[in-house]
Amino acid sequence: MAQHSLFDELDTQAGEPQRPPRRGVTVPGTGERAAWEAWAARLLPGFVAPYCHALAASRLHRSCWWIDGLTSAGRSLRGDSGSAAFVQTAEALAASNFRLRGVRLEARKATDKAPKPAAEPASDPASGAQRNGRRTRDQLQPASSETLAAMPREDLLAALDTAPALLLLNPFAAPPLTAEELLPLCQRQAPTELLLTISTARLEQLAAGDLAGQAPPALTALLRSDTWKTTWTGPGKSAEKVRRTLEMLRGLLKSHFLYVCVATLDDLPTSAPRRLLLFASRQYASVALLNDFLCAEQARLARERETRALQGGWFARRRETARAAAWAALKEELHTLGRLRRARLWPDLKPLLVLDHFGQFSAADHDAALLELLREGRIACRWSPAVPTADPAAPPVERAPGAQDFLEFLEPRARPAWRR
Repeated sequence: MAQHSLFDELDTQAGEPQRPPRRGVTVPGTGERAAWEAWAARLLPGFVAPYCHALAASRLHRSCWWIDGLTSAGRSLRGDSGSAAFVQTAEALAASNFRLRGVRLEARKATDKAPKPAAEPASDPASGAQRNGRRTRDQLQPASSETLAAMPREDLLAALDTAPALLLLNPFAAPPLTAEELLPLCQRQAPTELLLTISTARLEQLAAGDLAGQAPPALTALLRSDTWKTTWTGPGKSAEKVRRTLEMLRGLLKSHFLYVCVATLDDLPTSAPRRLLLFASRQYASVALLNDFLCAEQARLARERETRALQGGWFARRRETARAAAWAALKEELHTLGRLRRARLWPDLKPLLVLDHFGQFSAADHDAALLELLREGRIACRWSPAVPTADPAAPPVERAPGAQDFLEFLEPRARPAWRR
């Protein structure tokens, strides 16, 4: 029978160096990039597909480019969700005789050598240009519309040519975008929709690095100004500094786009958002489509969050209370804006409200708010009898006023003292 001394084991363990407990190693920003990738996968069927259907209905364009620049840093976390979403969207559009071509941007320095093209038959007319060192336009386009082909930033503008394009870019990726790279894309004459994904943490990191002189000033190269230094060196919270910096970026894009909107994409409503979307377009129809998608996405996230929560009913009631307060404020703003502008047509007043509440209320919500004011008697409408409706049997007050229906915003009348 063997005996062991516990004191000897304790002395041995005390003599050995103690190792710290192992912890899970996480890459900074991994969860945020994964959230961007998941959002982009939902953006394809939610916004890109309706936008392409609108292009096909106009009969002016039969193809469109989808530019994915979220992974331009070279550290792609994309799984099968993004590629599968693009393939499904491209196949659905191909059934309606519309082609969606996709490109995934890659950062490449000017000193890097391009890969040598594969050998082609001598009968190919492009082979002579390849031997002479010239790049042909056919080399820049992907082989199939159902795959996301890789393309450097330098070759993007030549590949787009005169076709419509949807550009999903990360201006603060590594390396960050510069004004020389962004402005030529904004100056295209073809239909161009620019979606810039903004990470507030990355923006703060770039601002701190530029002020410390650790690298060339990325914000100065993008904004073409050093005004942002006054904002970041002055007093105030980081959320306010981020907002002012985005206002500078909006001013840069305003000279090329008619509509420039900012929306919050956080899963949880916070006073200091972490993920923002800067959308620039020349068409109000594109703004309305993206606004409806963002509102539907926020409602879906709220329902999923309440379903997983332990007390989901309490969170749902709290959200409904906040929604009711925002709804009442929207109705009052609608009525006040109509009186101040003396608006007579709803299609002229509605875009102003959609732009002010971008990503908060859908187009159907604005129509519903107007109909409630009509039923309450605060707005009068002179309906046109010659306007065709989808449901002729429906009463006029159940449909949104059109371009031939004239509105009259009534002033609130004070009740007499003897009736109070």
